[in-house]
Amino acid sequence: MKLAKRIIALICLIFLLMPGTAMADAAITGDYNYQPGGFYVVVDAPDGYVNFRYGPGLEYGINFPIYNGEILFINTTADNYYDGLWWGQVDYNGEYGWISISQTSMIDDPYETPQPEPEPEPETLPPEPVTQEPVTQALDFADPAGTVITGIRNTGYLVEDAFYQEDGPYLYTIPVINLESSEILDLNVRIYEEFYPMIQSALSDETPWEELTDSTYTWNLNGDTLSLLIYKRFSGPWHEYEVYNISVSEQRILENRSVINAGGYTQDSFLETAARAMEQRFHASNDERKDMAPDWYDKSLDFTMSSENLEAVMPYLNGDGQLCVIAEIGLVGTQNSTSWSEICLANPTPDTTNGNNYVRIISGNGSAALYPEPGNDRTALEQIWYGQKVYITNTASSEDGRIWGYTAYNGKHGWIALDETVEAR
Repeated sequence: MKLAKRIIALICLIFLLMPGTAMADAAITGDYNYQPGGFYVVVDAPDGYVNFRYGPGLEYGINFPIYNGEILFINTTADNYYDGLWWGQVDYNGEYGWISISQTSMIDDPYETPQPEPEPEPETLPPEPVTQEPVTQALDFADPAGTVITGIRNTGYLVEDAFYQEDGPYLYTIPVINLESSEILDLNVRIYEEFYPMIQSALSDETPWEELTDSTYTWNLNGDTLSLLIYKRFSGPWHEYEVYNISVSEQRILENRSVINAGGYTQDSFLETAARAMEQRFHASNDERKDMAPDWYDKSLDFTMSSENLEAVMPYLNGDGQLCVIAEIGLVGTQNSTSWSEICLANPTPDTTNGNNYVRIISGNGSAALYPEPGNDRTALEQIWYGQKVYITNTASSEDGRIWGYTAYNGKHGWIALDETVEAR
């Protein structure tokens, strides 16, 4: 009996001293060298993404991937002695987790307020035209002679201003997508080559309001789907659009069917819902003028609901991940017979009296902060850069009397101070 007890005790001792068991225990109890962080990184992984884990080690589960190009703030670091990696804790979309810092590159604070440049000395001769290179080195834009573009802004986001020009109340912008596949690089060149001559023509024309008066864009990222809307604004509230939906992981342009499926619709249910939404938008825009020209009204309705017009709609995902379309709606009793409209299928006729409108950021600091609640007494979720256009779905006031607007930007939802914006179409 004594011999048997000694054998059992020896077996238990050997089991406790096994290296794998000790390593697992150390990992679970968090035996790491924690240090304060306080720096920014940009995801730059060979596989195109870094795993967002529940703890600082490979032994922890994966929450979801964070793709290349995302800027993250490292709050805390940890040395994991067992996997030999250096880990950083980050707050991503309101969730705390850990990433391997070796899959990133350190960068300077991208949100630091730029210092104002000194005013230039007066010159007797006009300055030479300024030529700027694109922010993404892989792009190879031709250098137009006599360029009037005077600024470049690198925000580090997935989509940013490749070129911009301020001219009084107008802001001319051309977007660039920070992905480096050949298909996306070709798309960036096409966008630049189309929009740059428009801007140059508008600035050189004696009556620019008859030409292009504003070119801007918005973008939303939902999961793996990037939706980019580029606006061409002419005199009056009439727009033309270009819409691009892109798979970030595959770095390619998506077909409409893929976007429709990502929005939760089949092809048949999409066509049925889009037709119903377009009809609601038509009635909301025209019913007050129905008696003015009944024949015109009927023809406009027939055009709006025609199969050819329905097939021409351009789907995209908005900041809330809802499927929306750019659709051509017939108009009655107006200068133009049709107008391209942004229609969310979940809410085709929003109440514009309750804050549903677009605004553009004009903050003197270069950006407006997105806060989780109305008021600036909380940590900002995101910085929305000067010139960016966002959609306000609700408004509220804070104790200091400022009016705030609720919006979605870069996959995050929150409040911005409306005194740092102007209304935009």
